[in-house]
Amino acid sequence: MEKIFTVITGGLGGLGTAFADECARLGKNILLIDRHPEGKALVSHLQSKYDVNFRYMQCDLASADDRQSLFTNFHEENLLFNGLINVVGQEIEGTFLTRSQQELLYMLHLNIEAMVDLSYCILNNRDPHQRFHLINIASLAGYFPMPNKAIYAASKRFIINFSLSLREEIRDFANVTVVCPAGLPTNAESMKKIFLQGFWGKITAQDTPVVVRNTLTKVNRNIPIYIPGFSNKLMVWFAKFIPVSWTARYLSKRWTKQQSLLDLWRVVESQRKQP
Repeated sequence: MEKIFTVITGGLGGLGTAFADECARLGKNILLIDRHPEGKALVSHLQSKYDVNFRYMQCDLASADDRQSLFTNFHEENLLFNGLINVVGQEIEGTFLTRSQQELLYMLHLNIEAMVDLSYCILNNRDPHQRFHLINIASLAGYFPMPNKAIYAASKRFIINFSLSLREEIRDFANVTVVCPAGLPTNAESMKKIFLQGFWGKITAQDTPVVVRNTLTKVNRNIPIYIPGFSNKLMVWFAKFIPVSWTARYLSKRWTKQQSLLDLWRVVESQRKQP
């Protein structure tokens, strides 16, 4: 059996599943990693569609012990890799002091530590006969100070800078692309948030399959940064001319308005579900 795989983290989420489907369509063997136990069902579904090898490994990537067990499995099975798509991450909303220390540290472990650790392991076990493709999923939030999402936005900025730096270090044998999407309608919660942002949600949101296909094209062409959507590119460019403190204040007001609408939506839904 072929033991050269493209690894996709967060494989059971909407974006991870979309990457798995598209990579399999292109003939790549896929190793999915997620913390949920339902992965075998997805593998069976994809295996019925595509003539490639699929594997699923359950792992809470925020846990250093779980990651070490995962890496041990890689070595024991003599697996080699031709690509890594770091999708896994967590977004926690709310002011810094209203979230628990455990929640904030878990997000840092998952968004930063896991990505660095996995990248190091996979790159050191790459197939030497193929050019390696590395895709890191950041966010448009990485370009802005985000009150009420301070840790999340800062972690995404880390991913952007880390990816661009690593790209130069491994350019002889690898392509590196960092993706900075805005809203992606991958689940019901994300669709609610996009809808409640009104005009800004509509112009910044992008279709997930389109983003996935474009991302794979970008990494093949060795494009360093991919910001999906013209309006999002324009927003990043325009923000360069606005004082950072003004941006933070504006985004704080926007988040407060959106959150109040989202809380109201949840109240209405909870009442609707009551008998």
